Amino acid sequence: MVNFQDGRRGSPTADGSFAPPAARVSCRLGPADAATVLSLCALATCWSWRLGTTFSHDYDEGVYLVSAREMLHGAVPFRDLFSSQPPAYLWMLRTALALGGDTVGSGRALSIVSAVIACAALGVLSRRLFGRPAALAAVVLCGCSPVFISVAHTCQPEALALALAISALSLVTGAGQVARGWREVGAGMLFGLALSTKLLMAPLALPLLWFTGGYKGAARVVGSAAAVVLAVAFPHDLRAVLDQAVGFHLDALRQGAGSHVGLREFFRGGGYLWFLALGGCLVRRRRPRLLVGLLLWIGPSAAFLLVHRPIFSHHLSLLAPPLALASSSAVAAVREKFGRVPALVLVALTVLLDIDRGASMRVSAPRPEEVAALEAIERYSSPEQRVVSDDQMLVFRAGRRVAGDLVDTSFVRMDTGSLTLHALERAVGSGTLVVVWTGRFYHLPGFADWLRERCEPLLEFPDAAVPGRGLHRARPPP
Repeated sequence: MVNFQDGRRGSPTADGSFAPPAARVSCRLGPADAATVLSLCALATCWSWRLGTTFSHDYDEGVYLVSAREMLHGAVPFRDLFSSQPPAYLWMLRTALALGGDTVGSGRALSIVSAVIACAALGVLSRRLFGRPAALAAVVLCGCSPVFISVAHTCQPEALALALAISALSLVTGAGQVARGWREVGAGMLFGLALSTKLLMAPLALPLLWFTGGYKGAARVVGSAAAVVLAVAFPHDLRAVLDQAVGFHLDALRQGAGSHVGLREFFRGGGYLWFLALGGCLVRRRRPRLLVGLLLWIGPSAAFLLVHRPIFSHHLSLLAPPLALASSSAVAAVREKFGRVPALVLVALTVLLDIDRGASMRVSAPRPEEVAALEAIERYSSPEQRVVSDDQMLVFRAGRRVAGDLVDTSFVRMDTGSLTLHALERAVGSGTLVVVWTGRFYHLPGFADWLRERCEPLLEFPDAAVPGRGLHRARPPP
């Protein structure tokens, strides 16, 4: 075994922890801890500002929200609903809508709470590894990263999955009264929930197992994680879970379907944290166990994002926590050598240089045509009717429901053959309201002819890029 602190061989502490002395100091809150808590409160306040105002931050928001609404009416993922993600997030989102109301704000509030937990867990981890002042740097640098902000107040599973995975890392590196074996079981359970929320968390298994240390500890983590994954999946149709949550992504990868981030967008996602993180790794070169742990978090996460498909900009949030953790190491080293002020200046400068890229924090009111479309959907349909649309957020905000197989009408589904025109036809009965808004449906071969033959236009919102944009009513079949 190797001690985190200086790389020398030695024995673990009485509770089995190999955490540095910083993790075994008194639990009293000092000024740095108070500043960390205040920064978490400030971040949560900023993320919550005008929470439900922006119509849609991302296409996927509408997908998850209409899916959760269907679940409120008794639908089960993978059986009644198509879901390209593991089931845990949808069940949590359903709970959020049940408790907070069937609104966009309730779904986004779940992400804000998750993001606060993720930053807090990262702060605890940084405090244990690098000391108290580093915790503040980790929280601020992660919470102000544009790619992290993009998921912190958006109705998507990344924030929840990161909160669970980072909490697992924080738990397994800890020291305290709880026996190490139980901490390892708890860490495995948290990581199992993270995987059951978003498979994108898979690369974090490497640093988790590395910091666990020892075959017995790794076996506890893997066993408890596998048990949780099976327990979450078991109530569902397991074949459908594998087909939709795993096979669908493998098909997309094989066929090259969906978007893919280039190197420029990839490095832009991490921003100036890349440089600070590099410095943080260099200053820990005399602590090989810790350095390898940092590299095992950053490297596999980066490789996964570069190789996998489809990858969208919000997936880059996977980079923010490990880069912020490594950066906090650099900040702690600067503070130790030069004092508090240079360290604070370094954090502030990094945040200011990156924050200008945070377009996801800009709040915009719904456009007049979106308001008019919502009013039209309410006028031309009743609450008990299903609406077919290529923009699920429109349907959700109008208070309507969607047919289970059409909760996700993404390009990737169409490219992989998971969604076809035949499936669309099955969901459209006589009198069904069909809303053509983004033009996604035209990606289905034959849709233009089908729309002209089977539907009559009700209200048009002219757009040169989207023919027939507006509301249509399905005619009775011939």
